[in-house]
Amino acid sequence: MSKISWGKPTIEIAVIGAAGTPGIFTALPAPVKDTTQLTVEKGEKLEAPLEGGEMADVRYSRNKYTLVFELYKTKGQAKPIADSDGIIAEEYAVRLTPEDPANEGFIIDRATVSVEDTWAANIGYKWKYTFEALKPETGAMLKPYAAPNN
Repeated sequence: MSKISWGKPTIEIAVIGAAGTPGIFTALPAPVKDTTQLTVEKGEKLEAPLEGGEMADVRYSRNKYTLVFELYKTKGQAKPIADSDGIIAEEYAVRLTPEDPANEGFIIDRATVSVEDTWAANIGYKWKYTFEALKPETGAMLKPYAAPNN
């Protein structure tokens, strides 16, 4: 068992239904090596400067979270999320469980999704999915997630 939340992740997605809650989560195929990454864009810094260069106050807006990964397109396989030239109409929830499911992963309850089709002679056809976190009904945009039975 690993002490670090790393390695081959399990990524699961669910369409957000009319009630604003995710449906049934389904696992995606294993992502392409070294393509799964959660990035954080630090919130905008807001300053209240005083004469002479001192600060009366400083605060930040909320961070922005983006999960990106790539999947190989294999013979006979359809895209796991249908699109129209990269645009995906539905919102999705996405959760990631690390290789050792006893370690903590994360869940984004609500995200907008886009996809890019790529191809290169040395690696073949791939789909690059981008999940950008949106404000959920309750709580933070990025939440800890532990797989059941762990």
